[in-house]
Amino acid sequence: MTMKSFICVLLFTLLSFAHKANAAETPPPPPPRPMGAMMMSDEHLKEKQDHLLKMHELSNKILATTDAKEKDRLKAEQLELMKAHEKRHVELMQQHMQQQMMKPKGPPPTAPQ
Repeated sequence: MTMKSFICVLLFTLLSFAHKANAAETPPPPPPRPMGAMMMSDEHLKEKQDHLLKMHELSNKILATTDAKEKDRLKAEQLELMKAHEKRHVELMQQHMQQQMMKPKGPPPTAPQ
């Protein structure tokens, strides 16, 4: 092996290790947020959590009961809970859409320099 080819191999090896070391030190970028994503308020998250807990509780009761009439009653109660939740969701989405319609269109104004 000639000195020239040895130096080329050595440089190539060092560069590949340097690249790997740099990649290991650099944290990955955060995942991109979905289009139109918005942060939910703590109040909204609490409502969502309460709804999910009630749905799970009713599901467990439906699975545990053996009486057909009681099972039907629990299913009807769960359906009403789902309808109420959907109605609230639609109201929130309409409210959000109205807020979006009120925002000015176009690029944001820049401050004079």
